[in-house]
Amino acid sequence: MEIPSQFSSLHKCRFHFGFSLDLWLETCEWVLAHPDGERGPSLQPADRLSENPYWGSCRRAVEDLVSDLLKTCHDNQLPLPPDGLQLLPDLFDMLCTQYDWALDEDQRVFPESDDWLSEAINNARSSALQDLIRFGMLLRRDDAHADVGTITATLERRLNPATEFPLTLPERAILGANYETIIALDETWAISNKSTFFPQDDLNAWAAAFSAFLHFHRPYRATFEILQVDFRFAVQHLPELAERGPAHAETADTLGQQLFRYYVGGQYPLQGDDSLVEQYYETTDNRSERRAELFKHVGLLLYHTKGELDPHIEDRFKDFFEWRLESGTAAELAGFEFWLQAPCLDPVWRLKAFSRTLDIWQTDGIPDWFNWASIAELLPEHTAEVVECFAKIVEGYRGASMYIWPEPAKKILNAGLNSSEEAVREAARRTRESLLNSGLFNMAVLEN
Repeated sequence: MEIPSQFSSLHKCRFHFGFSLDLWLETCEWVLAHPDGERGPSLQPADRLSENPYWGSCRRAVEDLVSDLLKTCHDNQLPLPPDGLQLLPDLFDMLCTQYDWALDEDQRVFPESDDWLSEAINNARSSALQDLIRFGMLLRRDDAHADVGTITATLERRLNPATEFPLTLPERAILGANYETIIALDETWAISNKSTFFPQDDLNAWAAAFSAFLHFHRPYRATFEILQVDFRFAVQHLPELAERGPAHAETADTLGQQLFRYYVGGQYPLQGDDSLVEQYYETTDNRSERRAELFKHVGLLLYHTKGELDPHIEDRFKDFFEWRLESGTAAELAGFEFWLQAPCLDPVWRLKAFSRTLDIWQTDGIPDWFNWASIAELLPEHTAEVVECFAKIVEGYRGASMYIWPEPAKKILNAGLNSSEEAVREAARRTRESLLNSGLFNMAVLEN
């Protein structure tokens, strides 16, 4: 049986419009009319028996050709060719529902990984599910009122619990990652089948789908309303989710970041029974690194924000800081560096918040990698606040491993010693004396 091995070389060719597409798609349909039998894990793809040939590589070649067709149309803003509109629905139906040896026998591409999405894009049937959804989006691109019933019908057959080949975890992941796109295709259908996409009675299946959804989801109010129950379910099962491996631990961090964004967007309050942010912190009570990661992430959001914040949103950021300053640990607040350098926040607020954060750090010492030197950039407009912060930094130094940069230190001390305010000059003198007592003589020579 030579046909399978010959046809499988098709995946090496790039799609173009210079050949008879209808003939190729008909050939693809013929290939898919030869599904593999249940070969079993002991019979490898390389075992090409005449009575039981392996068509898996051919199906992958079909999927590659179809995917290349969609990509070409998308990248070049070309309409889907008529031949494709006629034949692709049936091809996708076969690609998405037929037996797949690697998926159905759990023959993983990455045996040691728990990243189901990476597994999904490396198998034909799961990749075909993603391209089926892309096909629907191209139909809608070409015609805003195009009927996508064939797409949802194929998805429904794949989601049906009574299907011949049950959904595997990689397929769950690919569908979860594309759930927002499915909503865009047919919101009513997507909502009515939500519990099938994210089955809470099967934690493994739910985790594979919802984790992938989180990584490809940007917070939207409408999406949150649809999946609010699943966000709450995720918070409730956060410890179990985080313990499932590195990929799921990363999902736990992503969940916290998404929940914060919804809080900032006004979906729920910071604290109280309705607050998913507070519930997230309650479930991470013994995981300080998770809380530290979220605090750092919030700072990064501010750091990368251009222009001014909406006053209501700014207040929510500041309320979050006050809450964590009161309840958090020194380790959690170590990510304040990005808050300190966020240009969208008032400099005086940043310096005063930094000063209060330094008070928390006094017990454990200032993180030795913290970039405190950025406060020198706020001179001379805010000399008093900068000198106050620097004095606390020197006080917390105690000869430990933290490095005092000479140039910004000299700049701050000079500004303080030349201040018109006696209290500021006195604070600068005490700080300079502390540096000298610590043996940092290279800071003794200051400009007059």
